[in-house]
Amino acid sequence: AAGSAQRAQASGAGGVEGLAGLVESVEDLSRSLALKPNSHAVLPKPKILVCAPSNAAVDHLVERLLHQKFIDGKGAMYCPTMLRVGSPEACSARVREVTLDYQIDKLRGEVDQLEGAKARQTNALIRHSRLKHEAGVLLQRNPAGLPAGLEEQLLGAADELTKARLHLERLEKLHRILSGRLAGVAGRSSKGGDDDDVRDELKASLLEEAQLVFTTLSSAGLE
Repeated sequence: AAGSAQRAQASGAGGVEGLAGLVESVEDLSRSLALKPNSHAVLPKPKILVCAPSNAAVDHLVERLLHQKFIDGKGAMYCPTMLRVGSPEACSARVREVTLDYQIDKLRGEVDQLEGAKARQTNALIRHSRLKHEAGVLLQRNPAGLPAGLEEQLLGAADELTKARLHLERLEKLHRILSGRLAGVAGRSSKGGDDDDVRDELKASLLEEAQLVFTTLSSAGLE
């Protein structure tokens, strides 16, 4: 598991009891990485890689954490973004929607929703700018620090802005590529090669954004 400047590791024994303990370890690890040492300042939410020896064990962990709310360093509740690495066919039906391949195909289906994605990014930018301005004014009056509530709002707004920007960038890239194919752009004789490149870039982007990534031990070093 890794935060912006921290690394930590948690492990559990085998069996159902071990998996249950690992679920609790992931929750505790998420909270500890979200809090700076010797400080009450909150870091961006950590990214955690969760591994298990089999697909069944991985799916069990995903199901346990799928709707679980986490607690950040300030005690606020949030639902982490998560991805299950592996073929959707190898996963249980309940976790299929968070698989990497499913999310990539979902993005392809949303390629015509560019205007909505642009509006979402604009709204997120406005909110973040407003909170940032408010924070700047308060810091001029009191350099000692920001109120805890405003600090949490600012971090949340920055988080939402990043998600909105990444989502829009992915949709714009897909739109350009698909428009080029429809227009019959010269040199696009190998659709399969282009498609693989697009999937690889989308995969990297989704993995970068996810806060919890689940995979088997054998696949952990492949992605």
